[in-house]
Amino acid sequence: MRVTKIVASRCVKGRTRGDDTFVAWTTEFESVEDEHDLLEKAAIPVQAMTIKEARLATVLLGLHVDVAAHLNAKANGVISPEQADMTINGIKTNYSILLSELTGDTDNDTGDTTQQS
Repeated sequence: MRVTKIVASRCVKGRTRGDDTFVAWTTEFESVEDEHDLLEKAAIPVQAMTIKEARLATVLLGLHVDVAAHLNAKANGVISPEQADMTINGIKTNYSILLSELTGDTDNDTGDTTQQS
């Protein structure tokens, strides 16, 4: 199975009903390549993302959408600047951990001593 499109969305709930901020982004992996011929136009499939690549792309897109939603919520007063900043710091920390797990780069988290000094 290959993945060609990823969608990430985030809604930040406000203090009052209907006082919400919603952000949604879609990214598309170029999955077809147009080849122009004198007589016809054909779409030639090209390699899409593997499941592993798609998981990584989903996390990266999710990180940016989560941060954007909180920045927008802060800008329009749905949440306080302090709440937004604290939440964004937590988001970045949590996504950093998740990215480390997905990429296998856990040296900093596990205290791995196999690296050369």
